[in-house]
Amino acid sequence: MEKIILGSTSKHKIEAVRRACMEVDFLAEVFGIVTESGQNAQPVGYDETYAGASARATQAKERDQGTVAIGIESGIFPRDGKWFDIAIVVVLVPGCPEPIVVESEPFEFPEDCVSEARKRGVETTTVGDVLAERFGCDPTDPHAFLSEGRVKRSDLLAKVIADGLRKIRMN
Repeated sequence: MEKIILGSTSKHKIEAVRRACMEVDFLAEVFGIVTESGQNAQPVGYDETYAGASARATQAKERDQGTVAIGIESGIFPRDGKWFDIAIVVVLVPGCPEPIVVESEPFEFPEDCVSEARKRGVETTTVGDVLAERFGCDPTDPHAFLSEGRVKRSDLLAKVIADGLRKIRMN
């Protein structure tokens, strides 16, 4: 059985890694540890989001060099005049010199909530924080609220993590 160390203790992220493992028949024990992304509370764009995921994966890898290490960071991305939440997942595999990097499907966020988070300062305020204040939803899973329960954050993450785990088998 493999061991996966996730650079996060988020219940959504841990659940997503476990579900992804089951989906691709990857037998693994999953452990979450506290890590720092080194980024704003709400990363904006690819560079910040990738840097956060990479930092989390690297810190997880430092805990045990012989394990698969995963870092996940969600950021907001402008595309075609709209704003989307996209998670970047970095997977570090023992003996593999290059990280596996995968991105989640874009999930549209309301422009007014993105504007408010940016106005307050993305250093400390996320779009999820703004949505939670306005509508009483879970700030760590605004996807469930915005999709009226059809899509949870862990659903989006499990799908992309499964893509990353499939790539391990290809290496």
